[in-house]
Amino acid sequence: VLAAYRARKHRRATVAAATIQSQWRHSQQLQAQKRREHMAAFTIQCRRRWMMRRRLLQKHDAAVAIQVKWFAFKFKYRVHRIAAAKRIQAHWRGSQGRRLAQMHRAARIIQAAQRGRVARRRFFKLMESVGRVQRVLRG
Repeated sequence: VLAAYRARKHRRATVAAATIQSQWRHSQQLQAQKRREHMAAFTIQCRRRWMMRRRLLQKHDAAVAIQVKWFAFKFKYRVHRIAAAKRIQAHWRGSQGRRLAQMHRAARIIQAAQRGRVARRRFFKLMESVGRVQRVLRG
């Protein structure tokens, strides 16, 4: 009887140990499954964050490229506008200079004509005086 009792006790202990081991394995499997699910979720979140950041950086880079092109365009436009203004100013100054030179030439011609008229008047007055003097001296 004692041997049968011991055998039953041993069987019960073996069954209990097997049950405990089974429960432990099951809990380990559950924990491993939770870890795998957690790592999968973490990986998905990291990938999503990385994609959002990449998209944001692409938008930022595109905005920077657009700004660079816009500023370059504005700079070229300003340079061309300034160059056009300089050409217009130079043309205007040239036309004004030509007009001024033309006026100087006209003034020189007018002054020369006036000097000639004044010189002829003086000459004629001198000749009249000489004629009078000669008439008086002759007689």
